[in-house]
Amino acid sequence: MIHPPLPDNPSCYRIEPGTMAGIIIADVILTIAIVIVTYHCASRRRRRKERADKVYMNVRANCKT
Repeated sequence: MIHPPLPDNPSCYRIEPGTMAGIIIADVILTIAIVIVTYHCASRRRRRKERADKVYMNVRANCKT
């Protein structure tokens, strides 16, 4: 289907399909990177907290003897 050329409209900006695809792909990659970094930081923080709790429980067990 062939469309007639559109008149130049200064209030409308045309984005090429390749540019739009690039923007979408970059957005998906950035979103995945943010999720991975957030998960990694949360996992490290949780492990550190669990390790600290274990040390505290061991100290309390040693004090009872």
